[in-house]
Amino acid sequence: MSSTKSDFTLNYTQNLQMIYDEIGPTSDLRTRFIEHEKFQAAIVFLETLVAEEKIEQTVLLPITIHSSQSFVESIITSNLKSTVSFRKCIDAMIEGYAIVTINNDEHVYLVGASKGNNRAITEPDNEKVLRGSHQGFIEDIHTNLQLVRQGIQDKNLMINYYTIGKKNKKQNIHGVYERYCTRRACRRG
Repeated sequence: MSSTKSDFTLNYTQNLQMIYDEIGPTSDLRTRFIEHEKFQAAIVFLETLVAEEKIEQTVLLPITIHSSQSFVESIITSNLKSTVSFRKCIDAMIEGYAIVTINNDEHVYLVGASKGNNRAITEPDNEKVLRGSHQGFIEDIHTNLQLVRQGIQDKNLMINYYTIGKKNKKQNIHGVYERYCTRRACRRG
């Protein structure tokens, strides 16, 4: 145990609730629970920034293979960090880390699992403009949302998924920068 006082509790569900309260009701927040013979844990991440297949490969699969070991011993990634700071945890989540909180452990673990899209927001080749913004979002909606999350690394960016239409259901995304509206207005979508 470190000499620095932890911002987290030994109860992983309380730690999750603290993270939920800080990040807010954004639709791209995901949680996966782990029931292991040696520990209970949860992985929480923003799906717009994290590649779930990286979580599978670096966390879930090694835990399954090395079932007799502890969490830290079984993880095979060099991109695993431990922290007791709540602020570092939230900042890392917004940068594309998955957060692992384990029952009876006052540390949380940051797993580097960010998506590999490094494309910049550029002007579309087929839509040149003379005046105004020369930046364009020309990819599918999920890639564009990832670009927005990467550009606005702030916990106040709320993403709401909703479906419209009865016959041809279409998924839509409503993004709101919460700092500039009330939570009630942000939830309306």
